[in-house]
Amino acid sequence: MNQYGQQVDEPIEAKIDRTVAIREIAGVLEDEADKNRNEFQERYAYAQYVSREYPQLARTPRGVRKLFELGDKLRTENMKRNAGKALESIFGEPLGAEEITRLRTLVKGDKAITQQNYQTNAYMPETSTSIKSGSDQNRNPTYEMELKESVEKGDVDGTIAALFKKQMAE
Repeated sequence: MNQYGQQVDEPIEAKIDRTVAIREIAGVLEDEADKNRNEFQERYAYAQYVSREYPQLARTPRGVRKLFELGDKLRTENMKRNAGKALESIFGEPLGAEEITRLRTLVKGDKAITQQNYQTNAYMPETSTSIKSGSDQNRNPTYEMELKESVEKGDVDGTIAALFKKQMAE
């Protein structure tokens, strides 16, 4: 081969390598999208954000996988931080570990614990008379009934809504 032939071959090989890498990266992106199509755009945005700090990772398929891994960690941290802020705004103060555990148990519907709580904190409205006593005026049993029914059904949205109604009534 002559000198010109070698110079032509090198750029062609580089172009081929670049094309192959682009196709492999496209395959990785497709794999990541297949994991959860609904969350892909948000995950991709976090991967792009992380790529600003580690631009060399965006050049290889393995690097792109690592970007998604790092982006997912950052996304999870942000979601936890935002959830903590939301709970703080709802309850007026940061929740402690015990309070978060009780809320998680209530929302997830651990029946053994929630059944025990309902038995010890049961409220039976006075049905023999239409006049409410002073303690009954501030209590609305429908919130507790809604809460109990939602927990038994495993209805997370209903449980949270009943908790909010109860909190607002108190």
